[in-house]
Amino acid sequence: MTVRDDLATAALLGTQRAALERAALTGVTGDVVHALPEQDASDTLLAAAAVLAVARRATPPAAPAATLCEPAPVEDRDAAGPRAAARAAQLLSDPDPVGPDLLLEWLTLLDQRRLRVPAALLGPVLTYAAATPRQDVAGAVVAVIGERGRWLASQHPGWQLVVTAHTPADLDLTGDVRDDPRWSHGTADERTHWWSTLRAVDPALARQVLAETWSTLKAEEKVSFLHAIAGDVTVADEDVLQLASTDRAASVRRTAAGVLTLLPESAFARECAARALATVRLERRLLREHLTVTLPTPRDSDPFAPAPPGVGPGAHLLTELVAATPLTAWTDQLRQDPRTLVGLALDAKAPELVVGWVRAAFTQRDPSWALALLDAATPDQWAPARAGLIALVPPGDRHRLVERGLQAAGRGKPALDASALALLTAVPGPWAPELTETVATSIAGATDRARGWAVRELAGLLAIRSRPDAAAEATLRRAAAASPDAAPALNRAADLVHLRRLTIEELS
Repeated sequence: MTVRDDLATAALLGTQRAALERAALTGVTGDVVHALPEQDASDTLLAAAAVLAVARRATPPAAPAATLCEPAPVEDRDAAGPRAAARAAQLLSDPDPVGPDLLLEWLTLLDQRRLRVPAALLGPVLTYAAATPRQDVAGAVVAVIGERGRWLASQHPGWQLVVTAHTPADLDLTGDVRDDPRWSHGTADERTHWWSTLRAVDPALARQVLAETWSTLKAEEKVSFLHAIAGDVTVADEDVLQLASTDRAASVRRTAAGVLTLLPESAFARECAARALATVRLERRLLREHLTVTLPTPRDSDPFAPAPPGVGPGAHLLTELVAATPLTAWTDQLRQDPRTLVGLALDAKAPELVVGWVRAAFTQRDPSWALALLDAATPDQWAPARAGLIALVPPGDRHRLVERGLQAAGRGKPALDASALALLTAVPGPWAPELTETVATSIAGATDRARGWAVRELAGLLAIRSRPDAAAEATLRRAAAASPDAAPALNRAADLVHLRRLTIEELS
């Protein structure tokens, strides 16, 4: 019997029927009660109960020995210094829209220098990683939390989820991997994560495991696995993708078709190419070449998404077929270079061809087609899909295209501001000094109608994409001095470039 049991018995039966002996009270309860003046049994019971209640509240129950975890493993990286830690604490609480980008740069630099987050910041960075929608930032956090950070995350469900999502699963390949409970009984996310790790270690075995299980999966699970395949799809994945393209669920068929477009050498791409090329004929009229386009007829077996509102089924199908066709098929079949073919399609008023080529150039990473498509477009046609091609062209052409877009925006056409922003957003950093100067000068000289959100967004890109050096900062300060209206945005960009430079120096 414990002291608590004795007190409960006396309270239920009464002190006359269940005598409460002061001498029987032990522990902190007995120590306190024994120090009190002699009392009757009822007062002793109340005093002992009060002491026991306070003692239990003040002392949390000890965890069972079996639940205590092992100490954190020894670190294999040094921690960042106090100046760098102070900078990280500032970035974690920065409300600026570019704050996540600044933090990402800091985390990337930390990883490159084989350093880890100091212990005092582990809680804040793990909380940030668990809350941010930016998966690139969350992954960068997990890369630099060190052994203690992983140990801490294992004690916190919210932190553990984000660490697990960005850490390869532990696999036991000594037995049958199918017996792993994460595969046989895990959630959809756990199963996809486990399978992605197996795919990285043994792609053939991963494909075999998925094929054996395919018929038992729900549609949303199949889509999840198809997305996992899309990240590093190869010709060896063609069989499972072809199987998915005939699935009963429309969402699975469409996703499979999208992944198959990443395989120009697949049977699916060859079939799409044959159907797409059959719709186009090159003719000579009055000493000039002309394209004639005949829209294809949809089939019930086509795995593509339905046509959007306002687009005919034949036109939509042509775009989908062109997007899945290897770009070399067009130059080989029609004996023309990409620039000429794009011009002919525009003359023939065949936007279905152009839109399909834009998508194909992006998925097939073709610089010559990307440059031809961008050069043929007017700046107000640089929608995000087409603007994304600029990352594929040589740096000199990028600068030329950006200058062209910004000159159009400077003529006071607000619609062009969004197009120029879409183009610049697609230009990867670090920007060349000439590009930084061009963008800063354009902001400083923008008309009143072009100011507002576009200036703020472009200045934010300047802050993140410019090189973090004194020359870029000076360029932004000069542009700010030349335009009082744009000065706040440009000076803020210069301040952020200066901050980035300090961050690099603190980690050196």
